[in-house]
Amino acid sequence: MRCIWKGGENPPFTLADFLKRYPQFETILPEETIQMYLDFAHHCIKYSRWKNGFEIGIGLFVAHFCTLYLQSISDSSAQAVINAGQSKGLVTSKTVDGVSVSYDYATALQGLSEWGGWTMTTYGTQLVMLAKLYGKSMFVVP
Repeated sequence: MRCIWKGGENPPFTLADFLKRYPQFETILPEETIQMYLDFAHHCIKYSRWKNGFEIGIGLFVAHFCTLYLQSISDSSAQAVINAGQSKGLVTSKTVDGVSVSYDYATALQGLSEWGGWTMTTYGTQLVMLAKLYGKSMFVVP
């Protein structure tokens, strides 16, 4: 699939390409759902800006939205993928017998506050950090 949109044409990056890089989503999400986010990603992540980082950018974009989607459903088989994709804070305190752990998300995500929902998953956080390297904005808005 080639996607022509404002900002240029993207090279192919298919469902098979995504699942090869992120196999954890293959058995727990319908292909149609992943494809929906992949189509969306082709409109937002542009090869003309990302160049050699295009595949990682589009993959992280789709993985971020797939993780958010999984968080919205109650499926115990998806829990491991959800846990792996959630943002992690820095451990600030522990209690052993009372089993209590406190996390500091502010320090871990410092400098990313203006990116809002992108910091809700590790994939989104990685995408934001890379987007900052590739320019002021990763999106081409029509």
